[in-house]
Amino acid sequence: MRYEFNNTFSGNEAIPSSYLLGYSVPTKYGGAPIPLGYFTRPVYLLGGRPDVQRRLASEIPVVSLTERLAEVRSSKIFELSGS
Repeated sequence: MRYEFNNTFSGNEAIPSSYLLGYSVPTKYGGAPIPLGYFTRPVYLLGGRPDVQRRLASEIPVVSLTERLAEVRSSKIFELSGS
């Protein structure tokens, strides 16, 4: 199910500053439909490829991110090696 973004949203006023905002990095599985211009506070990037995360970090303030790609790749190498 896909939701339409309401252009009247302003997370900076609606969400207390003591909360860290998360942004779902767009992938083939989904992503946040919120335009990047709405993020003026630091955000936590959730999922996505490292190259996409780097691009987003150049466009919005990022305080932290999720990185599972290295873990997934290393586990596959471990499985292939028979260890």
